[in-house]
Amino acid sequence: MFGVTGLVLITCFSFVGTSELYFVNDEAAHVRIQEVLVPEYGVIGGNAALSCLFTPAHSIYSVRWYKNGREFYSFLPGEIEHPVTVHRSMGIDVDVTRSTANTVYLRNLTLESTGRYRCEVSGEAPFFPTDTQYQDMLVIALPDKGPKIRGARKRYHEGDSLGVNCTAQSNPPVNLTWYINRMPVSETLLTRYPVFNSTHGNSTIHSSILGLAYLVHRKDFVEEDNRLTLRLRCVASLYDVYYKAKEVEVSLRTNEKQGLGRINHKPTVTENKTESMDSSLKYSSFTSGSLSIYSHYVHSKYLFSILTMTTLTYYLQ
Repeated sequence: MFGVTGLVLITCFSFVGTSELYFVNDEAAHVRIQEVLVPEYGVIGGNAALSCLFTPAHSIYSVRWYKNGREFYSFLPGEIEHPVTVHRSMGIDVDVTRSTANTVYLRNLTLESTGRYRCEVSGEAPFFPTDTQYQDMLVIALPDKGPKIRGARKRYHEGDSLGVNCTAQSNPPVNLTWYINRMPVSETLLTRYPVFNSTHGNSTIHSSILGLAYLVHRKDFVEEDNRLTLRLRCVASLYDVYYKAKEVEVSLRTNEKQGLGRINHKPTVTENKTESMDSSLKYSSFTSGSLSIYSHYVHSKYLFSILTMTTLTYYLQ
C-alpha cells in the first residue's frame, strides 16, 4: 500500500514539474515579429532605415539582419559593452552609432544594396524560439538631368512628318511617355527602341529611347499670341521616386493666302500683314483707285469742255 501511495505522489510531482516546464516553453513561444519595415526603393548615395518590431521587448537573446541570406548585423542585448556586431557585406554600410535592436540604419547606398532584407529574432535559452520576416528593397540610379527631346524643328507645314526621340538614362530603365498638348499619344504613333546598356565603374546605366512619328495637322495647333503652336511633352518616371518632364513648342507655317498669314516666332508686324493680304483684295483696291482717278479725269475733261464752249460763245457775240 505504501508503495502505491509513493507512486502516486511521485506521479503528481512529475506532473507538476512538467506543467512548470510547459509554462516556460509557452512564454518563449510568444516571440513574434509584428512588422518589418524596409523602404521599397532606395536611391544611390542615400540612406535607408530598416525596422523590426517584435514582442516581447524583453527575454530576447538576439536580433539579426540578413541580406540575400547573408548575415550583416546582429544585436545581442545580453552583451552590455558591445551588443552590436557588423559583418562585411557587399553594398552594406551600417551606421553603428544610430543602430539599435529595433532599427538598423544603412548609409551610402549603392546598386549592390538591392536585395532581400530579413530580420530574425530569437528568445532566451533554453529553447531560443525564433521568428523571422523579410522585405525587399530596390536601389535605383536616378538620372542627373531630366529627359531630352531630339529631332524637333521650330516650324512645320501642315502635312509635314514630325519625328522626335525622347531619351533618358537611369538604373533601372525609366518609363517614358509622350504627350501632345498634354494629351497622351496613341501607341500607334510610338516607337519603343531597345534599351542600351553602358558600364560606369561598377554600375550599369540603361539608356531608354521612345520615338514619336506624327503627321502634322492644323487642327492640333492652338492659337497663342498670334501664332499656331503645338506642345510636345516627354515625361520620364521611375516608380514613385522620380518624375521629370521636358517640353518643347513648335509652330505651324501657313500659306500666305490664308487669313493668319505666315506664322513666325516673332510678333507679326504691320508690313507682314500687308504682304499677306489676299490678292483679290489687292486687285479690288487697285481697281477702286483706278476708277477714282478715271472719274476725276472724266469730270475734269467735262468741265474743260463747258468752259471752252462758253468762251467761244462770248467771242461770237
